[in-house]
Amino acid sequence: MARSFMPARGFTPARPATAPAAQRGFTYLWLLFILAAGAAGLAAIGQRASTAVQRDREAELMFRGHEIARALAAYWLATPGAARSLPTSLQELLEDRRGTLPVRHLRRVYADPFTGQPDWRLVTTDDGKISGVRSRAKVVALRSLDLPTPRPGSRALVSDRVFMAALAAAAGASGAPSVSAGASAAGRGGKPDDRSATEGQDETPNRASE
Repeated sequence: MARSFMPARGFTPARPATAPAAQRGFTYLWLLFILAAGAAGLAAIGQRASTAVQRDREAELMFRGHEIARALAAYWLATPGAARSLPTSLQELLEDRRGTLPVRHLRRVYADPFTGQPDWRLVTTDDGKISGVRSRAKVVALRSLDLPTPRPGSRALVSDRVFMAALAAAAGASGAPSVSAGASAAGRGGKPDDRSATEGQDETPNRASE
């Protein structure tokens, strides 16, 4: 007959050995390091994605701004008679009715890629005619080599890029007298105007069919 083992009075069973406190602290620090590295990696990925989005927006801003500037020059060149004129609204570029037949110089009033609205800041001549446009977005520009040198302590913004109608080039191509609307809002016939462009339906331009 098997005998059951009965511990002696006052006997305490040995407890399983536990990891030293130093080892537990090292494991905790290692876990924190892994979490911090993962967060830094996600932040870097987010920054690269944000930079790529802004780069695309700046490229789209260049395209749309140049399209509007080209349309302004075409409107000026299509003026009936000898006295050339510019429009007072970007909507006039969509349907120019000054001649015998309406002319469409611009397919649509594009939205500013940074604001999502056709709220361009207008550059006007002394008589209130539109000679160019610029963005209203106060965003630091990634591409700044072709922008005016900013003031000390500041950085170039996407709103510093002004898209002016090349009237001198248009006049030279047509044999008309050369008239310049200016290269910037502060010089040669152009001045900034806080008016917004008239709203119009916008859609992503299809450059292949433009």
